[in-house]
Amino acid sequence: MNNTTADKTNTTQQEQTQNSSYRRILAAHDFSGFGHTSLMAAIAIFYRYGIRVAALPTALLTANTDHAGYQMHSLDDVMRDFLNHWQKLQLRLDGIYTGFLGAPSQVDLLIWAIENLAPPGIPILIDPVLGDHGILYGCYDDAMVQAMRRLVQKATLITPNTTEAALLLGEEPVDDPRRDWQKMAWELSQLGPSGVAISSIPSTDPKLRYCGVADGNSQSWDLIPYPSDGNPHPGSGDCFASLIMAGIVKGGSLVDSVQRATRLISFAIDMDGGLREDWREGIQLDRLLSLNLGSLR
Repeated sequence: MNNTTADKTNTTQQEQTQNSSYRRILAAHDFSGFGHTSLMAAIAIFYRYGIRVAALPTALLTANTDHAGYQMHSLDDVMRDFLNHWQKLQLRLDGIYTGFLGAPSQVDLLIWAIENLAPPGIPILIDPVLGDHGILYGCYDDAMVQAMRRLVQKATLITPNTTEAALLLGEEPVDDPRRDWQKMAWELSQLGPSGVAISSIPSTDPKLRYCGVADGNSQSWDLIPYPSDGNPHPGSGDCFASLIMAGIVKGGSLVDSVQRATRLISFAIDMDGGLREDWREGIQLDRLLSLNLGSLR
């Protein structure tokens, strides 16, 4: 390709991204070759809702981390190449969503992306993937916790589970229904995000949990109940955050988007019904996305 042709191609790409009417999300997450998690799930969900994806892989995993012996390869250099090229293409973004990171150093790359690629006012959802069930994930250490605290300062919305909420605040990650989760949500909002949605808040009923939503724009706090079967469901958090992001980018409010995402994830878990050959593969995402999701509002 000669320079003239290349210049024309670049100009065409820039015009298309600047003048298009469709929506596009930059999704930064790991790519697990097996399992309904991370980018595998996010890309499927966004396209199901008519949203295009600029996929930024943070790491390559042979399978999601619930599988013993998984192999992980961090992709800092690949991320840098992607972001530099996207800046040259002047990609138009309508939202940025980040999840699992391969290394603390990737926070600086994502902050650069937010500061250089994100137009003012777009939603930036940071899912601060750190741990679950009161435990920091084995592939992470305190350096990742410290890095994630820096990243959430750039968010408009964060979606931690109870373990991640406590870790971000430097508190013990203990699930207790008597804990003041509303206070924790507002403390998290002081780090930067105007919206905080804490999932997996326990209740006195072991079959019931809540998602607590603090909306700084309306100064409201909502507890959204959902059933809990007490079993692990890998990727459900990734799907939950992706569904919230899709709802917001399509024009929904924070609370409405969280309520809808909660219903859909609960429905997907109910669909499992013993059909999974292996629980580690994740929820029945393929079956869920084949349905008329509008009927589940």
